[in-house]
Amino acid sequence: MIDNKRAVALLIKGHEKRRYFNSFGKKNRLCTAWSLAGAKLFLSKERKEYQAVVKKLDAKNVKYKVVEISTINDTDSSTDDLLFIRRIK
Repeated sequence: MIDNKRAVALLIKGHEKRRYFNSFGKKNRLCTAWSLAGAKLFLSKERKEYQAVVKKLDAKNVKYKVVEISTINDTDSSTDDLLFIRRIK
């Protein structure tokens, strides 16, 4: 049996290295994470929280990419959960 779990993250452009959206800090400053472990994951692009963040990023003229993250747990094999990342936008 294969069980899929999906989420989306926002990859912030403009940094030398990969940075992911984490939150807005004091005075609405953009806070980023160095890896997916610190990134804010959204369960769906249709959720109000995701749409509010994208609207704020667009207002601040921040360039970003939407990255789809999914895990596949294949219980028929002996492997652990696998992590797949796919850029959407």
